[in-house]
Amino acid sequence: MKKFTSKMLLVVCVSLLVAATAQADIVTVQQGVSGYAGTDDASIWAHQNGGTDVQGDNNYGGRNYIFLGDPFGTTTGEGKGLLRFDLSNKISTLASVSSISLTFKESGNRDSTGSGTINIYRVAAANSAWVEGVHQAAAATGECTWKNLAHSGTPWAGSVGMGTAGTDYVNTLLGSFTFDGSENGTYSVDLATGDAALRLALIQEWSGTQANNAGLLFDFVGASNSGLNLASSEDGTASFRPKLEVDYVVPEPATMSLLGIGGLLALVRRKR
Repeated sequence: MKKFTSKMLLVVCVSLLVAATAQADIVTVQQGVSGYAGTDDASIWAHQNGGTDVQGDNNYGGRNYIFLGDPFGTTTGEGKGLLRFDLSNKISTLASVSSISLTFKESGNRDSTGSGTINIYRVAAANSAWVEGVHQAAAATGECTWKNLAHSGTPWAGSVGMGTAGTDYVNTLLGSFTFDGSENGTYSVDLATGDAALRLALIQEWSGTQANNAGLLFDFVGASNSGLNLASSEDGTASFRPKLEVDYVVPEPATMSLLGIGGLLALVRRKR
């Protein structure tokens, strides 16, 4: 009986340890889909008129498109995008992150112009308090603008337009994509493809297991009269809104396995 019990214990222990291996999971979020409401996005925009910025105090968090570069062809305007996903109710624990994928749809509400590249960076922790806002012109107190983190008295940590690398944003390129002005384009990009530690850090921030979910900064590179309009989380068509997909690994809790092993050991000792 002792030999049988010992063998049985060994089999059960191995089974419990195998059951404790990590498991892969995927979470996909998009504003308004399956009840998700955790997306913040906004454009910050400056428009020079006679050497004076006449729109740097405006908030565009209520627009149904995010304007990057100068999609309106003004030759004197510049826009950048801010985007943040809240995954605090979607991911609680994770061991690693296999991929972070973003998908965007070109806005059908405003045309884009020319061609260029959109670079994506991590917003610095010092600017994590930015608020999307709800306006399409003059900002209300606390809303983000080109000039300020919070209108009208709290500037960005580095400079207007979040223009200071290493202070306003982390100067490590997370990903990029190009556009050619084609109408109704769809754009997908994977973030931090060669850096597993960075992917894990990003999702830890977005899921609330670490502080400072500062979000992402989208910066246009190209000619002065070119730019891209992307559908925002306010777009009337839910499937056009920014979409995030995270492929990650969750470690199975080992507590139950350990309790089971302990219980069996106690049983064997008692019978001896």
